[in-house]
Amino acid sequence: MRKQTGFTMIELVMVIAILGTLAAFALPKFADLSGTAKTAASNGGLAAIRSASAIAHAYSLATSTSSGNITMDNVSVTLVNSYPSGDNADTGTICDAADLSGFTCADDNANPATTTITLTGTTCTFKYKEATSSVAPVFTAVACP
Repeated sequence: MRKQTGFTMIELVMVIAILGTLAAFALPKFADLSGTAKTAASNGGLAAIRSASAIAHAYSLATSTSSGNITMDNVSVTLVNSYPSGDNADTGTICDAADLSGFTCADDNANPATTTITLTGTTCTFKYKEATSSVAPVFTAVACP
């Protein structure tokens, strides 16, 4: 009597059928992750903006400097009311303070001293509105359709 070696055709077909079924259910789940990744990247950029603003404000409080320029990681940042500037006409804005690579910063023409930050290559945006004498900066939530 001869010993069997290898797999039978039925075993191979069953394995292929099972793998095909698993792939049919798993593929749509993984294909949808690009939107989640874009939102997560935008939320990371917003967190960087919030952190840079808090660090600049802490420096401002520690040195009693409410306006002018400060240096953060070898970058000159313009302070307005003890927080980084949100006006891209200034040098050293919040985008410079946060060192956002992969994002573009532009003035929001409808709102003075507001920067719209967009994840490059997407429509995912959030905004930073410069502090006033009575209100801290305003951060908008990520909009990522």
